[in-house]
Amino acid sequence: MNVIDPENIIETERFILRNINPEEYLKVSDYYFRNQEHFKNSIPDLPENFYSPAYQIEALWNEFNLLMESRLTRLFVFDKKDEVYDNIIADISLSNIIFGALSSCVLGFKTDKNMLNQSVMSECLNHVIKYVFDELKLHRIEAYVLPENEISQHILKKYSFNYEGICFGYLRLGGFWRDHYRFSLLNESLQI
Repeated sequence: MNVIDPENIIETERFILRNINPEEYLKVSDYYFRNQEHFKNSIPDLPENFYSPAYQIEALWNEFNLLMESRLTRLFVFDKKDEVYDNIIADISLSNIIFGALSSCVLGFKTDKNMLNQSVMSECLNHVIKYVFDELKLHRIEAYVLPENEISQHILKKYSFNYEGICFGYLRLGGFWRDHYRFSLLNESLQI
């Protein structure tokens, strides 16, 4: 079985992508707090205690346990100029990681409101896709996007993700079950 290294760091020209440990919960809280309005229509409804230290610590421990089981990794993006890695500017998650016959994962990503139109995802996804295919040796990456999210669709198409159709009632957002477009990218070099 493949194993995800929790210490893995992906470096791009401008950014560092890495996992966060539960002791860094304040960085995650700050990232979500300053992007409340920006994220509200694209992430599931948050519980009332979401910004509390107890909630954030528990959530990060849950993610860490899934990471140790090689079922999820969420890479937080930091600008290289931020030498102490204090300010999260984006995150990319690889969830529902399945090795073996399915050999796939689900890609999710979001960017801080102050980093829009700065090609953060365009630069980072190139490296994350290589990581998924070359290091994890997965065959398929899936991504689900709201129909009105044209920016994310454009980014996925830039990396040759194929549109596969509509997943009706895929995710509950803002109190409603929302349809999403499904995209996928196959690792054509993987021979099983």
